[in-house]
Amino acid sequence: LMMQDDVAKSSENPFPGQLFNKPGNDSPDVYKGCKVDYSGDIVTAQLFLDVLTSNTTGAKGKVLKSTEEDTVFVNFVDHGGPGIVAFPNGPFLHVKDLSKTLKTMQSKKMFKQLVFYMEACESGSMFPDLQADGKILAVTASNGQESSWGTYCGDAAMVKGKNIGSCLGDLFSVNWMEDDDLGKLASETFRSQISKVTKLTNKSHVCSFGDKSFENEAIGDVEVEGAVLSETPSTDSSVDTRDIYVSQAFWAWQNVPEEMKSQAWTRFVSIINDRERDDQLFAKIGGKACADSQGPAECQKKMLDERSELKDMDCHYTLARAVHEHCPVSASHHATGGWNGYNMK
Repeated sequence: LMMQDDVAKSSENPFPGQLFNKPGNDSPDVYKGCKVDYSGDIVTAQLFLDVLTSNTTGAKGKVLKSTEEDTVFVNFVDHGGPGIVAFPNGPFLHVKDLSKTLKTMQSKKMFKQLVFYMEACESGSMFPDLQADGKILAVTASNGQESSWGTYCGDAAMVKGKNIGSCLGDLFSVNWMEDDDLGKLASETFRSQISKVTKLTNKSHVCSFGDKSFENEAIGDVEVEGAVLSETPSTDSSVDTRDIYVSQAFWAWQNVPEEMKSQAWTRFVSIINDRERDDQLFAKIGGKACADSQGPAECQKKMLDERSELKDMDCHYTLARAVHEHCPVSASHHATGGWNGYNMK
């Protein structure tokens, strides 16, 4: 398990040392008993790849030691954009590096089959070359041209009588985890879960890629069953992941005591200003790229608003690295480079 691990002990957490991913008066603390293998500044894309490929030169703690007799399950959750997903530290993970890593795992015979669940905006762009017989099944929260969504947000984020002030989870992840919580892992198949979660995830398009020949195997062959929990009533409380930071700041301003209103409003405005600067920056890039076209305004609008298929991986990698290394860092979005959870769109 790797994560920044800065939420449970955050001063903004109304339940210090605890984490909850569903509302209610009897919600379980999902942080309890959690054994974090890597946390803090060392959690990077390179560390993730080193762990997956069992590279003990790069990863100094636990690494994957699976063999061709094992089924491997990977769950990834963070921000994303076309061809990239974020990490809390260092540069992003690019689609070509993830593809290379999965091929390395195949060549080293590190799995009998591998199931990869990914929660991120545009996560459907991260698995372009999985083979139908490659024994890798990837399931993503969205297609390659749309956001994923947070859920149990705002007024719905009530736990034990307190409002958490954020979103308790992500819509795709909450749906598959709550399905697991029903305690039917021994009988339910991946095909059944994917079908169910696809219907429940109604703000984005869940996609699956790669080898579907083992979809009919029981989830319990891969995941360990925990405590059986009751089903949580559905609520329409989802927020576009791109807007979670600004929404969180607005909810904070709404709910803080009067003497803290000014400080909360300043934070909200700073996020709005960062978003506007991002919009202006990319509009300027689009304008320069279209300056010599016959219709520069139309070209710029098309570049900013439309989504094209990702074909030239090397060109895209160079461009994405340039933004990370040279564009302004948004502190209000907890960014580590030019990309952040808002402008990755």
